Amino acid sequence: MPDERRDLRGAILAGLLLTAALALASCRAPLWLGPETAVAWVPDAAMVQALRDTNDLCAGRVLSRPPVEWYVVPGGAFWSPAGEVLGYWTSDQRIYIADTDTLRHWVLRHELLHASLGTGHPPVFETCGVMP
Repeated sequence: MPDERRDLRGAILAGLLLTAALALASCRAPLWLGPETAVAWVPDAAMVQALRDTNDLCAGRVLSRPPVEWYVVPGGAFWSPAGEVLGYWTSDQRIYIADTDTLRHWVLRHELLHASLGTGHPPVFETCGVMP
């Protein structure tokens, strides 16, 4: 009987550890809710269109243009899962921009490239000149 209890405890512990590991592994950017001070923002539609057109030109193709939710974070750089940043994109199509950088087109284009490509930093970010 003691061996059965030890085996049962071991199985329960292994299950709990697996559950904890899976929960931690799933804590990625899409679950990040942004800075508490972030405020919804609606950038000028013509400006966003022009920035996306510029991204298309430097990428050499028409990129995806998913709708995004924009947010402004008061102040300069802010903390994100990637560290201190001027802008941050989440895979559920939210873009956060430091309010001091809402007119810095390279920052906006950088985040729009993330939204269009749905990924990190492939070579097109360098090609398009939108890396810091």
